Amino acid sequence: MQKFIGVEYDHKPNEVEVYKSGVDVIIKCVETQEEDKETHATRTVWICDVDRYDLQEYVYVQQNNYNKMREEITQTQVGLAEVFEYVTSAQPSA
Repeated sequence: MQKFIGVEYDHKPNEVEVYKSGVDVIIKCVETQEEDKETHATRTVWICDVDRYDLQEYVYVQQNNYNKMREEITQTQVGLAEVFEYVTSAQPSA
């Protein structure tokens, strides 16, 4: 992965841009006004921080994110089952 800081765009970039050889992920993006020194015309630009991955690297990162999320969901489900068991066993029988 390569990190690029302060990349200027003349349009608001997509959060994730996929190319033939890689993927750009916008980490932070700030809209700002820039004045042309000669004409004094003002234009809107976006100054962004970008993480650039090659395709295989990006797939690997997404797979790791998926695995982490799947594990977190499983742990949450187990926790909810334990709470449900506790709540149902703590109720007095009728």
